[in-house]
Amino acid sequence: MELDLKKLFTILWQKAWIIITIFILGVVMLYLYSTYFLTPLYTSSATLYVTNNKERPTSAITTSDIVVSKELVNTCIVIIKSNSVLNKVVEKTALGYDPDDIRKMISAGSVTETEVLSLRVTNPSKQHAQILANAIIEIAPAEIVKIIKAGAVEVIDPANLPENKSYPNVPKNSILGGIVALILAVVIILLVEIFDTRIKSEADLTNAFDIPIIGVVPSLEQDIEKIKKGRIA
Repeated sequence: MELDLKKLFTILWQKAWIIITIFILGVVMLYLYSTYFLTPLYTSSATLYVTNNKERPTSAITTSDIVVSKELVNTCIVIIKSNSVLNKVVEKTALGYDPDDIRKMISAGSVTETEVLSLRVTNPSKQHAQILANAIIEIAPAEIVKIIKAGAVEVIDPANLPENKSYPNVPKNSILGGIVALILAVVIILLVEIFDTRIKSEADLTNAFDIPIIGVVPSLEQDIEKIKKGRIA
């Protein structure tokens, strides 16, 4: 069965109430799932300044110093995630995590390609996220300088105590659930219509065979019902 654009929109318009209902159900289901079944996570953030100009802190910073500092940021991230740093974090915090656990919680990167390093620790406990992040920025600078043997790392902002959860994003998930449900509803309705080859009207018969109709057999169901009601009366 071929569907032209006009007929497609007609079919969808006739089934609009089904599509809207399924959209609402998708939103509600994802809202409930995100709210009650997903473990909320909190992210604590801290920032560090990485410089290659340790020997000349009061002298003018050259373009070369900035370029090298930016490259050092990536090296610092690797060192921060190393066992040499995380083992000390485990000992200092004593929260029951091992280095692999903490490593999975860490995300880091340069801020808009500058010498500033942004460190983020994500954890189901907002307090643990802050404690771990602060322990890392307390231990990491000395370890970085010790390993690189050049430059310096300064703490710009210590880790904050997150007020709001960073995961899941309930409004976003709810809207995505509604959109997915909406698409599925439209696809299923169109597929059902396409594969429904029954002749429902004279127009369907004409479109299917392109031949003139010389007669139509009337439906007697309504007349039979009237006769039955008349007899009963």
